[in-house]
Amino acid sequence: MNINGKSILGFLHRHYDFVHRLFSVAKLTNFFINEETLKGICKNCEISFEELKSYRIVRPQGNQEYSLPAVYVQFLSHLFADFSIPLHTSVDKYRKSIADYSTELWREKEYNKLNDLINSLISEIEEFGEIVENRTQQLLKETRALKSNLSQIDYLEKTKKASYWIDNYIIPLNNILERDKPDSIYQELTRIGDFASRQQYAHPSFEIRSQFATLYLYSKNIIDEMLKNSAIISRELLPLAERIKSESQILTGAVAHLEDMKQVALGLKKMEELPQIPFFETTRLNHTLYSDSFGLDAKFLWGRIQENEKFILQPTENQIFATWFFDLETKNYYKKKLIQDLPIDNFFGWCYTALKAEFQDIQLQAINREHFFAISSLLFLNEEFEKEFQIKLETVFEPEKIEIQLKDLILEMPKIRLKKN
Repeated sequence: MNINGKSILGFLHRHYDFVHRLFSVAKLTNFFINEETLKGICKNCEISFEELKSYRIVRPQGNQEYSLPAVYVQFLSHLFADFSIPLHTSVDKYRKSIADYSTELWREKEYNKLNDLINSLISEIEEFGEIVENRTQQLLKETRALKSNLSQIDYLEKTKKASYWIDNYIIPLNNILERDKPDSIYQELTRIGDFASRQQYAHPSFEIRSQFATLYLYSKNIIDEMLKNSAIISRELLPLAERIKSESQILTGAVAHLEDMKQVALGLKKMEELPQIPFFETTRLNHTLYSDSFGLDAKFLWGRIQENEKFILQPTENQIFATWFFDLETKNYYKKKLIQDLPIDNFFGWCYTALKAEFQDIQLQAINREHFFAISSLLFLNEEFEKEFQIKLETVFEPEKIEIQLKDLILEMPKIRLKKN
């Protein structure tokens, strides 16, 4: 087999979904994967295990384990916009290396050494900017996912994760980018930019002046990127993580309080032993202590403590229950149905038809806005479809409009086609 750059890119192009799957699985174990799991992925995707090894996309490590080489990890991370989040020391080391290079640069006079130092400094600055950008975006992505909690992580676990990210990633990264600290990388890059700005005009060698001009542009651009990412961290990322932490602590306490009330109902505790929480009292500013969504939150929490005590109410004769919940089981049912029905020429029409078919079975009288908007949310679950079914959905908006008549609303919706990408 002729192994060269073109053939490797051809393999990655032909088997893009397999490579994405391999990357996602390997990432969970720091890009090490045991042979049995690797062969299983190859078998499911109909990929030759020997061909995969011949392209050196995986490297044997002994003990029946393989790894993805760092060059592929870096390339595929960029390709999939899916980056690992190393500890802050991996970013902080650039502060020292950039400072060391710049100190040498101030003193050096010899032409060849100057040229090498400037090239090394440019390379180091570029790598630093790339890792900061990737880390900031990945932290934002992970924190938003934790906020939405699609994986249904327990409140206590959410609190632990948010606290860990704040202490080990967000605050250290913000400190590295802090512009007001004299030893921050921001200050170091500012000094480099000032020096390069002077030398691009003052140095006697034309070639070195050109190199200093490039260094000046790199340092200026990375400072702009740093300010942008620092703003994201201080204005969005840190407040979001702190909010997850505080909300999880509050909800964890609420669950604990409901558990205590349950103990009172069972006669295992006395009411006077419980802390008094004035849920419905008003403050001095006449604001209630609960939010507008208190009812929904309370309903969720009440269901949380009843999970282990399921019971069935038998309907009386001629009694019809008109209750429908878009719970996890229902959502998974409709996700599978959507995948089975692809391609779909009219997404909102499909939503209405799918609901109508189900409601005939459970004897609901009409489809209302709550039902329709719940199932319409499938349109925004691309990451879930990709993760669970290894399918990317392509959304095509048509100029045509369609009318949906619900029990309590008439909607004019765009015609949307869904198909596999």
